[in-house]
Amino acid sequence: MFPEELNKEYMKIKETNPTFDWWSYMNFSFSSLDALAFLRFFNPEMIEKDGCYFLKDGASHSSYKTWKEELGDDLTSIEKLINLYEPYDFFSTRDMQLDQFDDDEWESVFDHFSEGLQAQWQMSLNARYPDIPFKVDLFEEHDNVYLTVYVKRET
Repeated sequence: MFPEELNKEYMKIKETNPTFDWWSYMNFSFSSLDALAFLRFFNPEMIEKDGCYFLKDGASHSSYKTWKEELGDDLTSIEKLINLYEPYDFFSTRDMQLDQFDDDEWESVFDHFSEGLQAQWQMSLNARYPDIPFKVDLFEEHDNVYLTVYVKRET
């Protein structure tokens, strides 16, 4: 999934305690409320409006109205645009405060995070909404990485 060495805090503890593992790290670093937030984040809920599906957290009625007026009945394009996120933005505030990465480390961390998030969202949506053919795309454009969710429709 990713090299353990990306997490310096984990590695520092593991050096002094070789039996330290990821479950220990979770117990040491996070609360059960943190875990619930991460469960919701990694297993997003979808909402439906006029045949379009949107991530519940982050959906905007005004954004939908604007894209609907511009794109009409192109539901897939509307979904792609409204469900478009830069994975970096999910943790940018905290990561900037911690100033814990140099540029190369930051890029590696977010590459691994973005790939993992894409895979997790795809598995979760497939399992929770088996009758809706969701697609989670990860792509790079203008040196930025983006993630989007949409329904694969017959053309």
